[in-house]
Formats: sequence, C-alpha cells, structure tokens
Amino acid sequence: MNYPELTYGEKCAPMVDLFNHGVMDHTWYGEDYAFAKRWREKCGDIWLIPDMNINHHLPTEEFKGNFHRYLLKQPGGSECSTS
Repeated sequence: MNYPELTYGEKCAPMVDLFNHGVMDHTWYGEDYAFAKRWREKCGDIWLIPDMNINHHLPTEEFKGNFHRYLLKQPGGSECSTS
C-alpha cells in the first residue's frame, strides 16, 4: 500500500490521510499542497479551472483568488485566454 505511514483504521477497510499536512523534504506543506505533491509523485496530473473564483476562509480572514485574473495582471498576461 502507498503511504503506510498515513494509513489508519481497520485492516479490512483502511483509510489513507492523503491530505495530511506537515514537513516533507524540509518544507512545510498545507493540506492542498501536500495532496498535490503526493499525487504528482505517483505520476498524477493536476488540472485546474483557471477562471474560477476561490475563497479560503480562516477564523479572522478571507482570501479570494482567481488564477486567470492573476495571469492577466502578469507581463504578457493580456494574451491569456480561458478558451
């Protein structure tokens, strides 16, 4: 089984905490980056919808993002297209 250190629960129906966060290779990874790193290590592709609004909430803050709008603000970004 992949990632035995992240496996827990019954042997007949194990669970794997692929979103487990923490330090890997001397770098701190949050849940999303930890999952993406593990997925890429197994030759998985990462897909995204660039023109989608994403909100990340903390108890006292909200972070909003849209990757397409971010790219448009970069040098040459006006050449970016979602089609």
